[in-house]
Amino acid sequence: MLIPFQYAQVNDFREGLASVSMDFSTLNPRWQFINRQGETAFILSDRHQLVDLHFQEGFVRIRTPEGIAFLNTKGELLGQIYFKDADPFANGLARVTYEENGKRRMGCLDNRGRLAVPAIYEFVSPSAYATYWGALYKVQKDGRWGVVDTRHKEIIPAEFEDVYFPPFPPATLGLADDRLAVKKDGKWGFVNRRGKLVIAPKYEQIYDFIDGYARVQYQGQWGYIDAKGTAYFED
Repeated sequence: MLIPFQYAQVNDFREGLASVSMDFSTLNPRWQFINRQGETAFILSDRHQLVDLHFQEGFVRIRTPEGIAFLNTKGELLGQIYFKDADPFANGLARVTYEENGKRRMGCLDNRGRLAVPAIYEFVSPSAYATYWGALYKVQKDGRWGVVDTRHKEIIPAEFEDVYFPPFPPATLGLADDRLAVKKDGKWGFVNRRGKLVIAPKYEQIYDFIDGYARVQYQGQWGYIDAKGTAYFED
């Protein structure tokens, strides 16, 4: 037997560690993490509650009196920073939320404890382009939408009513020339990966580019446009 029967609660090993407890309490058990040899990596403080039972990309979330924080595999706090809310790490980043004077702001934390995307936005949403263009985020500021990357470079200025991220990266969809749909004054158009408006917003409805063409509705009539914006409608 590798690890003796001595725990009241156990969970699967992830990233070399497992959360275990000798406490039968279901409300707030005292958790610790052990390695595959049964050795204790660290014991959670009685001031802390586990949010995650497993590590993800080297970190686990905890709830403290100060807010949500991240612990590494040694039980050390990442950056000594606390948040109103936080997502698990994915692709090296975690979406985090601050609250100040009743206002919430979102950003993205990297695995060094730095804000890769500053917490100045009303909403931050990662895209399916994370492994295609690099990590891009749809952001809302002052009620308008745009796109930034993890260097806080503005790809699309936050001046649109909406920005549409397809649920799959363009390599899967065949999205022509990496077009992203944007909405302005109630109409849809397209920008390229540099944020340049390449097809003016004038369509009531649009669909993704597939094989170089996108289905669109203009003045109630349905047709297609190519990546340059050339329209093809039935007479």
